[in-house]
Amino acid sequence: MVKWGDLIAVHVTKEWADAMGEMTWLQFIKKEDTATGRVFLARLVSTEHVTGLWIEPATSTGKNDVMYVPWPVILAIRSESEEARRQLDSDS
Repeated sequence: MVKWGDLIAVHVTKEWADAMGEMTWLQFIKKEDTATGRVFLARLVSTEHVTGLWIEPATSTGKNDVMYVPWPVILAIRSESEEARRQLDSDS
């Protein structure tokens, strides 16, 4: 289950990503780009809105920024809780 504050990777349509343009705090994962989609990292704010997902920056850059991503442009969401990520980092 995805919850507030979780670090997520959001796979969106390439058209939407290109229309948004470059945003300094939106961290796209270039190696995961496909012909039809792009993937970026963010922190989850809310999934409760019926028309889209609310996110904030994955890092402290732009920490006060919040962004809305419409459900129709989201192809997939991968999540990993901060606690699990810290545990993985300490195990390596």
